[in-house]
Amino acid sequence: MCPKFRNLSVLFLLLIGILVNTSQTIASEPIATVTTYKGDVLIQSDTDVYKLTKIGQVLNEGDRIQTGEGELQVTFIDGALIKIRPHTSVVIQEREEKRGFWIFKTKEVVRRITCFVGKLWFKSGLSKRKNYLQTPTAVIGIRGSDADFGFDLVDTFLNMYTGEAEIFGKVVRGFFDDPGISAAGKSRVYAALNRAYTVADQAKQTTKPLDLAIAKVESLKVVKEAAVELQGNPDEYVRKEAVVTEVVADARLAAAEAAVAVEKINEAKETAENAKEAAENSRQAAETEGDKDAAEKA
Repeated sequence: MCPKFRNLSVLFLLLIGILVNTSQTIASEPIATVTTYKGDVLIQSDTDVYKLTKIGQVLNEGDRIQTGEGELQVTFIDGALIKIRPHTSVVIQEREEKRGFWIFKTKEVVRRITCFVGKLWFKSGLSKRKNYLQTPTAVIGIRGSDADFGFDLVDTFLNMYTGEAEIFGKVVRGFFDDPGISAAGKSRVYAALNRAYTVADQAKQTTKPLDLAIAKVESLKVVKEAAVELQGNPDEYVRKEAVVTEVVADARLAAAEAAVAVEKINEAKETAENAKEAAENSRQAAETEGDKDAAEKA
């Protein structure tokens, strides 16, 4: 076998192994609903990016929530709550995670709330699942607790009201102010989602295939940007999952960018055909006008 293809085969098998040993999404069932909100709130669900417009909006595993001059409360199925402050970017996840190797694997259903910038308050629900609050620089495991949690792109903050926390990484404990718009303005994830919404909103208005294809590319860039940031996390599990997420995002980005290229070709072809048709119509009109002049002279 050619060394190049052998290396690709090894890489493929390694990737499959990583995917099998990482988390599994709990189907596509809803995990939470929006119970209150005000102001500007964006939601990203897979590659769909939209502005929140109603209370009761269903949220699924892996959805991204981002506030501008707005805030909201999210209630999970087991009663857990998060209140998200203005200028905050958060991802919510509930999944079955596998750890270990071969017959020594263990499974557990966990909830992970990842804050890329901003501040939120979290209260754990009635279920016995583990809860992890995490940022690019820390992971905090809590149960039977409520706490303020945040990230300003440098420090991770935690202010516990009840319960205890198991901390991985450096965390600043005690009361803290909202990182606010100054921190959000410097966040690459925050900026990427705002850009994705702008492009998606325009595409929904034009409904042009090219615009829709470009919107998908921009939404996948948000996923990739978030995965890159988590690769510096102190928890090995989070780092490994972030690497896999980036690989998958790159593959989907390549496919989406190819679709954009195809749509650009189709649009250029359509423009050329329209120009050709317009030229032909002009020629026919000119010939008709010439016949008319000849008839008048006769």
